[in-house]
Amino acid sequence: MVIGCSRSSSPAPEAGNGEFLRQLENVCDDVANHIVAATNVTVTADVTESASSENCVLAGQAPAVERADNPMEQLRNRLGETGFDELRQYAADGPGTSSFGFERDGVTCVISGGVPALLEDGEIVSDTVFSINAVCTPQARSADNPF
Repeated sequence: MVIGCSRSSSPAPEAGNGEFLRQLENVCDDVANHIVAATNVTVTADVTESASSENCVLAGQAPAVERADNPMEQLRNRLGETGFDELRQYAADGPGTSSFGFERDGVTCVISGGVPALLEDGEIVSDTVFSINAVCTPQARSADNPF
């Protein structure tokens, strides 16, 4: 479930930008739905638009629970199976966390999440919270890509 979708603006976006913003919102909604399905974390969405840029930020947290599957890997697989193209230059893994990027319809989304862990006095200590964040931003506009 996606909750708290809000929109911020300053100053007004370019004229004729409506279709472009719909594409951004559609991709963002799809990513949010995949996050919920793969991780069982409810996310909030905030779409920000200005004269120079537009983006959508998704964020969510939930208590960390032991799972047989890796929710971030499940999310990566779901996106890849549903028409999103992975952008490997955004892939990174750390102790308990993952980051990756995907593109669809001229919108790039970079997603990071997991349960961070650290080494403390020789012991691996994991956080008690699973966090996930995604930022979806349109690719640069050009004559070939007016949206």
